Amino acid sequence: PLWGDEGTVRKRLGDGVSSLTLTRRLYPSWHYPFPIPEVVEYYREYFGPIQRAFSMVDEDQHPSLRRDLEQVFARFNRAPDTTTSLEGEYLDVQAIRK
Repeated sequence: PLWGDEGTVRKRLGDGVSSLTLTRRLYPSWHYPFPIPEVVEYYREYFGPIQRAFSMVDEDQHPSLRRDLEQVFARFNRAPDTTTSLEGEYLDVQAIRK
């Protein structure tokens, strides 16, 4: 995940490149035909980092974690209806070796 941090990328590539271009871009939307609570459940079942997050907290904290995730998804949801449409940002790294 640190490849998305510009400072980390510059440090890792260091003097090994003669040219470096870093551009933030949006990944085309992920569309889910269901509402946010079901998207969170989908990620909880099938997405490793979210599975890990749930496994790292006590069971009595699961509802709080679920609410937090739902709030994050809601903040970035672009769907005008009860479905979910999310965009993801990534760092496009283009480098030329010396």
